[in-house]
Amino acid sequence: MPDRYKKIKVKKDTRKSHRYFVNVVYPDIPPGIEDIYITSRIGDRTDLLAYDYYQDESLWWVINMANPDIIKRWSYFLDVGLQVRIPANIEPILEKFEEINRAR
Repeated sequence: MPDRYKKIKVKKDTRKSHRYFVNVVYPDIPPGIEDIYITSRIGDRTDLLAYDYYQDESLWWVINMANPDIIKRWSYFLDVGLQVRIPANIEPILEKFEEINRAR
């Protein structure tokens, strides 16, 4: 299973012996004064930007959710020339993500 799925939980329906994935819920990410803004170039992808800025490509969703008007939630790929916000302080975002999905 690719790393991007490592946070998705699998549940079992004991009555029918079926397994299914639990939907992951992502937090809203309000703008911060320390956020970085870049203009996308040829070859930019959110997983690669996440690696460049966070040293963890699995945090691609942080960049996607911070830019809901310009990046499709499910896509890594960016059009050229977009102004993309890169959240600088991701600790509160990751804590909120864990809190939201802990009970799921």
